[in-house]
Amino acid sequence: PISRLSRQFSRLTFCSSSGSQQAMALCGFAGCGAGILAGVGLTLGTQKAVQKKTSFADVLASKAQASLNFNLIGVGDECGLFDAFLKGGAMTSDELAKAAGCNPRYVKEWCLAMASNDVIAYSAKDESFYLPPDVKEVVSDPSGLALSFIIPAIIGNRGKIAKVFKTGEGIGWGEHDERLYSGTCRFFKPVYDNHLVDCVPPSLRAKLEMGGSLADVGCGYGASAIILAKAFPKAKIVGYDFHAPSIEVANKKKAESGLANVFFEVRSATDFGSPGQFDGICFLDCFHDMNVAAAAARRAGLAIKPGGTCFLIELMAAENDNVTEQLAMPSCGIYSGLSCHICLPCSMMKDGEVPGDALGTVVPTERHRRYFCEGGGFKTLSSVPSAVNDMGFRLIVAEK
Repeated sequence: PISRLSRQFSRLTFCSSSGSQQAMALCGFAGCGAGILAGVGLTLGTQKAVQKKTSFADVLASKAQASLNFNLIGVGDECGLFDAFLKGGAMTSDELAKAAGCNPRYVKEWCLAMASNDVIAYSAKDESFYLPPDVKEVVSDPSGLALSFIIPAIIGNRGKIAKVFKTGEGIGWGEHDERLYSGTCRFFKPVYDNHLVDCVPPSLRAKLEMGGSLADVGCGYGASAIILAKAFPKAKIVGYDFHAPSIEVANKKKAESGLANVFFEVRSATDFGSPGQFDGICFLDCFHDMNVAAAAARRAGLAIKPGGTCFLIELMAAENDNVTEQLAMPSCGIYSGLSCHICLPCSMMKDGEVPGDALGTVVPTERHRRYFCEGGGFKTLSSVPSAVNDMGFRLIVAEK
């Protein structure tokens, strides 16, 4: 499934040359929220180009085209163009514009870009455009194009990123375009829908089934907390996030769900809960973003009951802080790129006058062990085999 999905998204995301030798995808994303794979490919115009070494100038040209194409995929999704295709099938660019409520001149140009990059197909017979089957499968999934929101949202911060590279400062999570937050929720929700409940360690699962309590720290829009509340109706699930706009959305989603056992509060990772309050605590794709990660681990050690369990879902990275080991990870290319734009700047933010912990996306598991066991008083911490491993994530479990 991952190889199939990676092919789908590589076709969606990156350029090909019509009627000629071609190689697809620079860093293919295994769409539909399934995970991230690394790959290399370049658009090649002739057999001769395939046989000789491609110059870096050609590489840059290919990446430029890919970047423009990727952003336009997000524009098409945001403007309802893909939805119009799904509902109406093949149509001319004018018909597509009318169906989506868009300006026909812009839509014609968008269709040219999408068709020349093999995202949509064109029939010269009736001058219509349509979605190929594999593209249709991806855009039909709500999470399929999540990265087309996330990536453009963070690339827009290039000026800030260049500045912090020089100064060593950070960029706060709240300083990004709103598309980062909605795209992140859209990206992870299917992973949580399908696998989060199975990731709950057995010892904690038994407690939640009996009416125990769990803190979801860094809960964002609340998707994960709501999923856990539905799975464990007797349990009390409390979602915490320091980002007030996200908690506002989470409370709206709670009201829509009708659940009475999930609650959301604006709290930081260093002051959530009270001593010995929770049977379990989870950090889902957020711990590596925290500038106060060490303090958050200590707080978890305080807020959890004796014998409690803390579990984390983190993006896949090496076990040890070793460059050779990190470069050997298939996901290193795209995860380190995401880290430079989002996770590392966020974790570099000062807490008052105290420098941030500077974890970033590819933080090795040994760092988690140091924070939770040495700092938080947990007895053990280990990476646990899980279905999410095949999707580009780690499941980390710490026992108190």
